[in-house]
Amino acid sequence: MFVRLLLAAVLATTLVYAQGGKKGGGAGGGGMGGGMGAPQRPSKLEQFADKLKLTKEQKQDLQGVLTDAFKEAAPLRDQMDQGRVAIAGAMIEGKSADDLKKLSDDYTILAAQMTGIEAKTFGKIYESLKPNQQPKAGQAFELLVAVLEPAGGGGRAGGRGRGRQ
Repeated sequence: MFVRLLLAAVLATTLVYAQGGKKGGGAGGGGMGGGMGAPQRPSKLEQFADKLKLTKEQKQDLQGVLTDAFKEAAPLRDQMDQGRVAIAGAMIEGKSADDLKKLSDDYTILAAQMTGIEAKTFGKIYESLKPNQQPKAGQAFELLVAVLEPAGGGGRAGGRGRGRQ
């Protein structure tokens, strides 16, 4: 009985591992279970472009605008990461409310600066949209914000009331 249970656990782990390895690849998917995995979910950038029905030329322009935004936002993202670590560390160490408020205020300033970069980037993209694409732009803003966030997201957007779960 124990051997069967152990064998089932190994098999289940192998299947989970095999399916998990396909997430980043996107192509290739030969081998076991080719059609059994969940369909690939489009990236936030692809969702953004699809929602606005961007042309090929607009997508190329979007890449340029986003590259500039990433360069501008990189130091801020690093400072925000350090700020989150500092806040968590202060909470763990039982620092005073005044110390936590100072750290939170510093973080809020960084978050506001990041929002400024996001808004400026969105404005540049909005200007390049055709009149029939502009009405959907507001709905696509949150996708753009997700594109500009660091890989893990860090909880920043959720803490600013963007409605993410």
